[in-house]
Amino acid sequence: MEVIYAEWHANYDELILGQKYTASKYKAGWVLIESTLYREECFQEVKKTTLSQ
Repeated sequence: MEVIYAEWHANYDELILGQKYTASKYKAGWVLIESTLYREECFQEVKKTTLSQ
């Protein structure tokens, strides 16, 4: 899934606020991005939309 780093966290200096990242859910409250765990509350999931014609 894609997420946006939306809420600043003091320990996440390697991430850029507002940037999209590819993540996977690890367990309740946590996401895994490039082999590092982050609190899910700091991210917003990007919803995929489909265009109809």
